Amino acid sequence: PNISKAKIIDTTMPLPPMEEQHRIVAKIEELLPDIDAYDKAQTELRTIEQRFPNAMKKSLLQYAIEGKLVPQRKEEGTAKDLLTAIRAEKAQLIKEKKIKRSKPLPAITDDEKPFDIPDSWEWVRLGNVGTLVRGSGIKRSETTLEGKPCVRYGELYTTYHTRFSVVVSHTSDEVFDKSKKVHKNDILMSLTGENKWDIALAVVYEGEEEIAMGGDMTKWTYHGMNPIYLTMVLNSTYGISCKRNMATGDIIVHISNSKLSEIALPIPPLAEQHRIVAKLEELLPLCQQLVANP
Repeated sequence: PNISKAKIIDTTMPLPPMEEQHRIVAKIEELLPDIDAYDKAQTELRTIEQRFPNAMKKSLLQYAIEGKLVPQRKEEGTAKDLLTAIRAEKAQLIKEKKIKRSKPLPAITDDEKPFDIPDSWEWVRLGNVGTLVRGSGIKRSETTLEGKPCVRYGELYTTYHTRFSVVVSHTSDEVFDKSKKVHKNDILMSLTGENKWDIALAVVYEGEEEIAMGGDMTKWTYHGMNPIYLTMVLNSTYGISCKRNMATGDIIVHISNSKLSEIALPIPPLAEQHRIVAKLEELLPLCQQLVANP
């Protein structure tokens, strides 16, 4: 942009008396620090407004897994009763050779418990509930527009995020038959990622149809609990911290089934799990609305 000397000379301006000019300048110099402070405050407020929806979501998840989101009810029993039933079912599945016996995991020490939970809850290692099964590779060249349904690990990040019931990928009968299968309420976790914050993102499969599972992911099956609650624990700030500390690598990040098995999970009675999920599904969309309408 440019302007000529002639146009500058022709510019008109309001001219107060000299004494008033001095008083105007003095007032402006008095107010400028306040204006600068206001501008800084406005910038900080905009930053807070932008961060608030995600911060609120994290706070809600943390309240949920600490037993502070919904009240406890004696008539719903205890998590100890639930875990006893789940372990009995796991023993039966091992006896029937539907799953393999896993190696014993160490008891959870007080130092491993990052926060207090209600008396009716229990801390339990992930590997002591249900079983983890790693998938087998399905190459990009083996996917088809139609055919048998399958899921590949990258889709957990790009398409499904938290839960899904309909797949976007398919494969041949041959690949499907030799692949591990995913069933309703199985929780899928990625074993490979680009950073330690997203590693082992947990996603629930809610569909009725059996689907093939690709490599670089694992499924948590026969867990006997509300799968949405479990994914909320695993995808909470606490869950992310656990997985991040266990992951290895920088450019390409990895985590193993054995590491995931060691994660200590706060478990409420099953009925309370359902109520927690219902409350979160009521509140979390409000956080999303704040993102859409700041």
